[in-house]
Amino acid sequence: MPLFLQAQTFKENELDKIVKEAFAQQKLAGASVLIAQNGKIILNKGYGFAHLGFGIPATPQTKYFIVGANTLVLGVAIMQLVEKGALSLNDEITKYLPGFNVQGHKITIRHLLTSTSGIPDYHYLGDPLTGQAYQPKAIDEVVDLFENKLFTMKPGTKFDWSISNFALLVSILQKVTNQRYEDYLKTNIITPLGLQETEYLTQKKLIPHFAQGYQFSDGSFYPATESLLKYDLSTRLVSTTGDMYKLWEGLKQGKVISRKSFMQMTSREEAAKNNSGNFGYMIFIPKLENYNPLSFGGNLDGYSSALYVPDKEITIIIFTNSSETNAGFMGRQIARKMLGLPPPPITEVPKKIITDLPLTKQEQLNMTGTYIVKRTSIDSSSALTFNMWKRTIRVFTEMEQLMVQWFGELPEPLLKQADGAFAIRSSPQLIISFKNENNNAVLSITSPGSYIESGARIGNADVKTFHNAAFENLK
Repeated sequence: MPLFLQAQTFKENELDKIVKEAFAQQKLAGASVLIAQNGKIILNKGYGFAHLGFGIPATPQTKYFIVGANTLVLGVAIMQLVEKGALSLNDEITKYLPGFNVQGHKITIRHLLTSTSGIPDYHYLGDPLTGQAYQPKAIDEVVDLFENKLFTMKPGTKFDWSISNFALLVSILQKVTNQRYEDYLKTNIITPLGLQETEYLTQKKLIPHFAQGYQFSDGSFYPATESLLKYDLSTRLVSTTGDMYKLWEGLKQGKVISRKSFMQMTSREEAAKNNSGNFGYMIFIPKLENYNPLSFGGNLDGYSSALYVPDKEITIIIFTNSSETNAGFMGRQIARKMLGLPPPPITEVPKKIITDLPLTKQEQLNMTGTYIVKRTSIDSSSALTFNMWKRTIRVFTEMEQLMVQWFGELPEPLLKQADGAFAIRSSPQLIISFKNENNNAVLSITSPGSYIESGARIGNADVKTFHNAAFENLK
């Protein structure tokens, strides 16, 4: 069986129809999609809206907060330093970050690049990041979130996704080059590749054509208002589909790293040697039927991105301004259609009808308080850090209405359902319930097919108790 099968050649109108079908099956505000075949861009078009409030359509010039491609860019930057002899993949990170607490482990730059370090993922810890969703962070503040947390596994054992690796790689790069990450990228990657529509996100910068990010809940979109600067420096890239295609083609052609380094980054044999499964050096190399695609993507706070290369002659790039991993799903759906493969299964979540049944004052009193919940049941594909997930939540009454508040977020009504459980309108899929154990209330939150969080009441619902518990949870 050949490594790649011959794909059918498509025209722009045919691809436009395929993309529209994929777009319609996702809850998206807008998207920009580029599809190239045989080295030629066949389609580069916007769908939906870059800004719903002003009715501004998405176009090929729309810029998005990119998720996933940032890891590839960081990987390329590190490989440049390897080629220059400024560092080695086998170097221990303490050579460059002597103050970092490795807790007796030997961690190399290779472990960071292949996500096999065992360092917990700071954005899966719960309160430390999520409870400060609107607070921008410097690189040392990000590192402080995870530095003293227990390792999830022995380094080099297996792949375990953790963006904490990226924060450390950026720190090492800045130490070795004596340059800010933003400046290094501009000098060594952005300018050499002619990426004129790629920018680095800062707090005080107006970016033309930058799409507003959106969340979707209870049948409608609303702006995602969390700070995009709460993550580490590696995530702060804004770009277009056209520039991302330039980046990808430049890498394949050996323009900013050698072809040898690019092959090493995308080698399945190299991944097996590193025990990183289907993850190379900052890029995924999964299987698809008889194909060996290359891909990266993900979602953060109102944006989703995907680059999907299912066949050596096909490149699909999708940026959206909507949360959830919709870009990745669209990429796989489009790829399957182009390759003549059956479409991926679509799981329709039935719309949940939320009621608001009355509660007695005693029932409300039985549930009010401050709780710390931990994940007690986790999907097997989840990052190991989820075993450390903790959130501080309070349940209280406001104008005789039972309310629930996650630390760092605004409260909202907690609504009783006919089966005795509770629901909230912002996340209608969640099942919230209470039970009594040892004369104390226990709060449980279930996301069907994903996770269960549970925790006992640790105190009253007053502001002081709630905030003290939360700040203790940040440590």
